[in-house]
Amino acid sequence: MSRTVEYIESEAFRGCTMLRSVELTANVKRIGAGAFYGCLRLKEIVLPRSIDRIEEKTFKRCRALERLNLNRAINYIGANAFLDCETLEEIVIPEQIEEIHFRTFYGCKNLTKVVLPNALKTINREAFSKCGIKWIKLNRELEYIGEAAFSKCRELEYIEIPESVSQIDKWDFHGCNHLKKVVFKGEPKKLGDWIFNKNNVTVVCRKGSMLEEYCALFGYQTEALKNYEVEE
Repeated sequence: MSRTVEYIESEAFRGCTMLRSVELTANVKRIGAGAFYGCLRLKEIVLPRSIDRIEEKTFKRCRALERLNLNRAINYIGANAFLDCETLEEIVIPEQIEEIHFRTFYGCKNLTKVVLPNALKTINREAFSKCGIKWIKLNRELEYIGEAAFSKCRELEYIEIPESVSQIDKWDFHGCNHLKKVVFKGEPKKLGDWIFNKNNVTVVCRKGSMLEEYCALFGYQTEALKNYEVEE
């Protein structure tokens, strides 16, 4: 790409189905929303350190995208940014990110490894729905998990909810058919309906807590937290 280019307009390369790789120069300061939306054969893109935002739908339906290194300067990732990036296997989210927006990684069915930043406070609705995640460590500053955030992650087997989480909305882990163990280190103040499927899941929580009452209401099996050695 020309060294004189500083800004890539919104939807500039949308639907360029033959585009396979992109190398951006350090002069590029901004990429507009949906810039590479639907570039079905795009496998790799190198983002310079001059880029600090990934806007809405930037890589939506880049189904062949295999590799993407998010530089440390990135402080914002918009809604639907990586929706249906089916080939993407791993993502390390930069430390400045405090919020993951609506459907950011929705439908990334081969995404098995996600590293969350320590500063993350909010995971919004359907952010990781239909991903290939088997295990994910939620950070200790996380406060809110939105509706269906991890729904239909069919390979997810284990999840640990840190003490910091105060609200979990409905259907968050619904459709995670292989989910066997959920460990609550604390007790959220607000819990939505049918967070999990009923089949096979065991909720580890404090005995006599409101969380235990919630599990009884929805028919989830429980195990006392004090008897459980939390995985690290």
